[in-house]
Amino acid sequence: MIFTSLHYIFFLPLIVGLFWGIPKRYRIWVIAIASAAFYASWNPAYLPLLLLVTALSWGFGVLLHKQKKTGKISFSLMIFVLLLPLFFFKYSNWFIENLNLFLLQKQQPITCEQEINGIGTPNPIPCMETIFGVQKWILPVGISFFSFQAVAYVVDVYRDKKHAKSPLNFFAFLAFFPQLVAGPIVRRKELLPQLQNLGYLKQGMVSQGIYRICKGMIKKLLIADLINKFIVKLNKANCFKNCIRNYHNLIILSI
Repeated sequence: MIFTSLHYIFFLPLIVGLFWGIPKRYRIWVIAIASAAFYASWNPAYLPLLLLVTALSWGFGVLLHKQKKTGKISFSLMIFVLLLPLFFFKYSNWFIENLNLFLLQKQQPITCEQEINGIGTPNPIPCMETIFGVQKWILPVGISFFSFQAVAYVVDVYRDKKHAKSPLNFFAFLAFFPQLVAGPIVRRKELLPQLQNLGYLKQGMVSQGIYRICKGMIKKLLIADLINKFIVKLNKANCFKNCIRNYHNLIILSI
């Protein structure tokens, strides 16, 4: 479910209407359930990963809050654990491929038999060999955003010992669906206090929200997507070999 899809156009008003239509004490549940459903719409199999990172980061926050002084080794270990899923899904194959190249670079090339056009005598050709197999992992959507946001939260708690008391509020903070898969990464002080004290609907909030959504969709559809198509065409045409065009494409991407 992407923000410019018909599914999201129906999903967002439904959640907003439900949010303002129920008693205030239940609104945090709407945000949490909607965020979980939004993430599961991409791939339900990776929802437990989001829940795991949420549980770990919230638990680390509680632990840091209770400890008067936390050693740098313990703190570094917490950060490592939170970043481990990101490194595993995003960089494990890159590491394995380079490890295979390093271990095999001094070995003699192995030959494989290949038949030409399916007939004739098989001819020996160089054959690729791997020591460690490469897995075709599907990268979880938004894993960079919620992993680094979890790290930022733990860093904040490490500094001031102020943690999120409610795990439900914290899940809504980490998995908040409008910024879960596309960012930006928000700090604890920017969003968590708003989720802990949900206000009432005021005059002008709806019109202002619709204006900002329409403004963002126009930028996405009429500027970003069109520029992306142009860059893809240049890339396929091998235009990136030219240094001048490299700078030109860099300027376009920065828009």
